[in-house]
Amino acid sequence: MTALIKIISEEEPIVQKQLEEVEKATSVCKMIMAAWKLGQMLMVMLVEEILAQRAKEKTQWPNCEKCGNQLQSKGFVERQILCILGTIRWKRRIGRCPKGCHIGQIAPLDEQLAIAPHQQTSMELKKIGSSLAVFVAYETAANLMKQIIGIELSSSSIWQWVQTSGKQAKQWIEKEMLEMAQGQMPKEEQIEAIACLQEALAIYDQVFPANHPWVTKLLNTYSQLLLKLNRNNEAQPLLDRIASLNLSD
Repeated sequence: MTALIKIISEEEPIVQKQLEEVEKATSVCKMIMAAWKLGQMLMVMLVEEILAQRAKEKTQWPNCEKCGNQLQSKGFVERQILCILGTIRWKRRIGRCPKGCHIGQIAPLDEQLAIAPHQQTSMELKKIGSSLAVFVAYETAANLMKQIIGIELSSSSIWQWVQTSGKQAKQWIEKEMLEMAQGQMPKEEQIEAIACLQEALAIYDQVFPANHPWVTKLLNTYSQLLLKLNRNNEAQPLLDRIASLNLSD
């Protein structure tokens, strides 16, 4: 028994059982799939342990946004989130206003971890699902997610992610367009914006018809930014697409 296997075998029963699946696999394919699942289990345990350590650190409580009094701890409350590893669970402190202001529960650790209130799915999982939905149907995207990373999702969840991404992209594009029109965006940020616009176009193509005003507006913004950066070869397919839309009108 290798040192690594010995360490893993001393873990929880569910991990031991999965290790046996790897050891007893009758083919390389089955061994790899069983090892992948084992790896996910171990990574979940690692993340949960690190989160538990962070939750024990001293909490800097902010002041109530309504009355200005410092929030007071009300103990630990469990939180969970679905990610590419599986479901991560941990407990963290939550605080409330001592004067009873209606601000809900405040969890400083959630803010440090960039987790929104009531968020149940991690951003990287949403990004993978939304990216797959650009190329295949929502139901197929859900099936691929299950086959590739072992995470079971509904097609309606992926649909909702795409819709939300489309709305967020629209808001971001309108802000960026205003900054570009006013000459406020530095060249470095323009280059970064190209990647965002490319992703946004892929999402728009999945959500909206080809001649939708939002798609046309995005195509114009994207192509003009590429031309401004002297990336004419990349801009030309977009310009051709705009021209074809104009002809169809």
